[in-house]
Amino acid sequence: MKRHTPERHTTFFNLMDAMSEKGCPLCRLVAKAEHDALDALLYENVNDPGIREAMSASLGFCPAHAELATHMSDAFGIALIYEALCREAAGRITGGLALEAAKPCLICQAAVDAEDRSMAEFCLRMGEPDFRERFLASEGFCLPHFQKVCTLIRDKATGGIVRDHEAATLLALADELRVFIDKHDYKKPATFGAEASAWLRALEKFSGKELDGGSSAR
Repeated sequence: MKRHTPERHTTFFNLMDAMSEKGCPLCRLVAKAEHDALDALLYENVNDPGIREAMSASLGFCPAHAELATHMSDAFGIALIYEALCREAAGRITGGLALEAAKPCLICQAAVDAEDRSMAEFCLRMGEPDFRERFLASEGFCLPHFQKVCTLIRDKATGGIVRDHEAATLLALADELRVFIDKHDYKKPATFGAEASAWLRALEKFSGKELDGGSSAR
């Protein structure tokens, strides 16, 4: 019996595109989801009663997403949200109520949803040759996402492919770091190439990357 291939939708194509870029594709998709959710909130939904209620329940954004909001060029939207939050927080304090968040930051929730959706899609599609080929040409996952994906994979052969590829990317990165280290010999002035960013990529490999940014340096 011919195996049915699930229809391909946005999440599939987003993963394919992300695996063509540098770094962990899941970090990239989560960062995009964070940016898109915050952009939609500030530009379209600041006066939505449901959004206002959710922002009240979370006491605004978490520190990471508050920082991201400062780069969104929408001071007006932020002012609208936080004026109401300031007044509500003042009322709670005056009334002797605790200032505790009852729900997670809205953008954090969008990030979790995007991460879960993308990991599930990855596990679903690894049996498709073109998807698997794209993954094997990628830089693999950051280690936090690698560990999460491995807990979701049920097929032993697929798990082996993912683990072997992750190990190979780590060894390749280690080789670049060695070149970078060796070129710092003061007795041998050297020109740096792609290995100049290896230290940054090592940090991202082991810790993940919440938000876009950063640059290569020696």
